[in-house]
Amino acid sequence: MNISPRYLITGILSVFSLIGGIYIGFKICDARQFAVDTHIFVQQSIKLDLARRESTPEGYEEALKMYQAYLDTRKGEWNLLFDERTYAIDSALTYARLANLAKDTGADLKRASYQKKAESYCSMTKFRDCSAITLREMATRLDKKPLLHDSQE
Repeated sequence: MNISPRYLITGILSVFSLIGGIYIGFKICDARQFAVDTHIFVQQSIKLDLARRESTPEGYEEALKMYQAYLDTRKGEWNLLFDERTYAIDSALTYARLANLAKDTGADLKRASYQKKAESYCSMTKFRDCSAITLREMATRLDKKPLLHDSQE
């Protein structure tokens, strides 16, 4: 079985984030909840990245919607890892990614709806330029070269 260095790094980071979450959680805040939050957050990010890389556009759209549902369940449960600004940025970029997918499939009504939702988070993101176009460009860059990328790709 050939494992991509990217997936190996992602797995190692997941383990370290869990360990880090447990340590920080025990020292700073409600230990168990913080550790679980850290692990779930990383797990959701990994699922989303895998869907982006390995799934069909429909599968990726479903993964984005599930990620946004996860973010919405966490809304208002702010902590060191997940504050209001993190929620706003992740939500804005998730809806921008959905708008990009809708544009690629020619679903103009869905694209407009997703763009409007993305822009609704602008005041919380504190970005200097938070237009629909800028958000879609950010989402495109993130999809083309995510934070943890395999340099061999």
